[in-house]
Amino acid sequence: MIKFYLATPQRERSAIILSVTFKGKQYRRTTKESTLVKFWNPQRQRVRVCRENRLANCTNDALELWCQAAQRAEVYFKKGYTIPSSRDFFEVVDEEYYKALERPVPSINTPESPSGYYSDYFERYIARYADARSIITIRHYRTVLNKLKQYEKMIRCRLQFEDININFYNQFRIWIYRQGYSDNYFGSLIKVIKQVYREAREVDHLHNLNGTAHKNFITVAKESDPVYLSVDELMKLYRLRITKNTVLNEWPDLCGEKAVRQRIATCELVRNRFLIGAFSGMRVSDFSRFSESNIVDGMIMMRTRKTDTPIAIPLHPVIQRILESDFDLSKTISDRLYQATGENGRNRRKSDNMRT
Repeated sequence: MIKFYLATPQRERSAIILSVTFKGKQYRRTTKESTLVKFWNPQRQRVRVCRENRLANCTNDALELWCQAAQRAEVYFKKGYTIPSSRDFFEVVDEEYYKALERPVPSINTPESPSGYYSDYFERYIARYADARSIITIRHYRTVLNKLKQYEKMIRCRLQFEDININFYNQFRIWIYRQGYSDNYFGSLIKVIKQVYREAREVDHLHNLNGTAHKNFITVAKESDPVYLSVDELMKLYRLRITKNTVLNEWPDLCGEKAVRQRIATCELVRNRFLIGAFSGMRVSDFSRFSESNIVDGMIMMRTRKTDTPIAIPLHPVIQRILESDFDLSKTISDRLYQATGENGRNRRKSDNMRT
């Protein structure tokens, strides 16, 4: 039996634990994913998807991959008669999990590769562009494929190219919305599905169908609410002194001087990295890896991760002062934590507005 639960449900945010019961033994370990406790759905053992929690889809996709990896590990150890140790079991789980992220698959031209199933071709499509497109793009392709496989499991039928039509579109849309996903998320899935379908027809000549040409087989999207900070607000953030009292006012459950010092250091790291991004206009994936080696003659010189495009940005005075304050650019932080910090900030500003 495979399940997920929160490590510390009594706190505001908790790590998510993977628990597997196999051959009478229980294996438990963190998934390295976390969520605000208020968004956890203990019945579904997933994170609730809502407007206030835009990271939920990413977290749930990761949990699904961990679940599939644990299932494959169970199949692997069923072949033997010994009960694996926790270390051995999770070595296989890890191998299966990371293999799913960047799994090598057969070449497009492999004769024995089936061509009738859409998901089989999708696997080979990902392999084709693994080295030509960004890691972020390839991960999104993998997310779309995993969603299709989940849908196939639900309908108990593998999709062929002839099945990708307006009927599939309508049923797939209902299934996605029932899980609480947004129009924009559904649209991002459909965009890739159409892209792969078109390449199978026009490049590899695996079919001559036009199932995605229906006028209602469209990539839906809704405008999101723009949220931004003014220059005055950014400067206020820059001048803010992050002290022990500041931290304890926000996280009263912190215990011990060491925990407080670590939280102060983390806040300063996030604040400075965020300001570098705000005053340079770079994407999170770029300013999070910005280093002094990227500064040439008063300009920020680097290639973007998403599009591999060279950029040259004048070094803003605020960024210059941050660098002169002995800020350690070698310390990095994940994209997900940046996004979570932004969500918390937006929620806090909404609350402040409601109180005033």
